[in-house]
Amino acid sequence: MEKEILRDREVFSAHPSLREFWFFAKDLPLFPEVGKIPLTLLELGCGNGSLFEGLPPIEARNMVISALDVSPNAIEFCQKEGKRGIHYFQDDIRFLNYPQGFDLILDAHCLHCLRNEGEVKLALGNIYRYLNPGGLCLIETMVTHDDFFPEEEADYDESTGCYSVRKRPTRFIKDSGWWEKIIPWLGLEIVYLKIEDKKMIPFPGRESSLVWDPDVMRILFRKKS
Repeated sequence: MEKEILRDREVFSAHPSLREFWFFAKDLPLFPEVGKIPLTLLELGCGNGSLFEGLPPIEARNMVISALDVSPNAIEFCQKEGKRGIHYFQDDIRFLNYPQGFDLILDAHCLHCLRNEGEVKLALGNIYRYLNPGGLCLIETMVTHDDFFPEEEADYDESTGCYSVRKRPTRFIKDSGWWEKIIPWLGLEIVYLKIEDKKMIPFPGRESSLVWDPDVMRILFRKKS
C-alpha cells in the first residue's frame, strides 16, 4: 500500500466517554497498578490535548506519557499549550516508526477515523508491534447493529467498513464480530469487550444521536508475554 497522508482535520478535545472508560479499566484486576509502578503509555489521536492532561499527580508520577496525532495543527497547539511532561508528536499510526514500545496504548477515537478495513489492519498491526509483552490496549469505537444505516448524504460500504459523507470517507465502522476475529488473528488476547448502551455520531456537525447511529464498543486486549 502506498503511503498516503490523511487530510488534516478538525482539532478535537478528549471525549468525556474516554475518561470514563479509562477510570473504569484501570480498576480492573488485570490492569497494572497506575501510579505505583513505572509505565509507558501512548495515546493515539490526542487532538488538542491528551486525555491525561488532568491525570491526578499521584497516578502520573510513574508514567511516561506520549501522545500522537496526524494533524500538525493539533500537535503544534499541544506543544505550546499542553501540560509539561507529556511528549506530543505528529505521526500516523498506520506508518508509525518509533524507538520504543509501550505498556499501555489508548485509542482516543483515532481508529474509527481511518477510512477502511485495510487502514485499520495496518494500525492494529502497529499496535501489536509497539505493545510490550503483557502490554494492554484500550479501544472505544463505533460498531454496527441491526438497525444501523447511513442517513441522507451518507453511504456505507459493508465490505470495507467505510462510512462516507458526501462521497468523502470519514469513518470506519464494522460489527463487533469483526473485532472479535481480527484481534486474536493478530496474536492479541481480548480480556474485556462490551457494547455500551449509548451511541456514537458518525455524521460531522450533528450534535444529537439517533437510533440508527453506531453503537459504542469498548474493548481491552493484551499482547501475550
